[in-house]
Amino acid sequence: MKLTKIFSRIIVLTVCLLPGFLQQGCTRNNGDIGNWFGRWQITEILADGTPESGYRGEFFLDFQNDIIRGIQLAPNGYDRDTAECYGTWSQPSDDALVFDFSHHQDKPVRIYTPFPGLHFPDDGPFTLSVSESSGDRCTLRYVAPDGTGYTYKLHKR
Repeated sequence: MKLTKIFSRIIVLTVCLLPGFLQQGCTRNNGDIGNWFGRWQITEILADGTPESGYRGEFFLDFQNDIIRGIQLAPNGYDRDTAECYGTWSQPSDDALVFDFSHHQDKPVRIYTPFPGLHFPDDGPFTLSVSESSGDRCTLRYVAPDGTGYTYKLHKR
């Protein structure tokens, strides 16, 4: 009888305290980064206003702390064929994001090289302008060195 009472109290404490412990995890290390935290799907890519032919929404951007992870889903949807790339990001102002995928030493390393379909450079920081930003949707714009303007429509997942 006494063992049952102790066990019941342990269960009650676990149920009451577990949500708090789970929220204290590393999902938002170094503080809250605001609305950017989490996964954003790039739903559309436009080059000089024209939709990229063949783009099917396979790119995602995950924001956590100052790290950005790019994800490219495989056409067949299998995890083993899904690719990742990593960089850093910052937001110097409300209307600008700075990405940097140049974190490698002598030669580019695949996981630090952005996917070609994103048209992001891998040789240093670059700035994207932020527009039409609302809770779970935003538009980013990047002008490549060749003058091509890329527009990225994002939706938070």
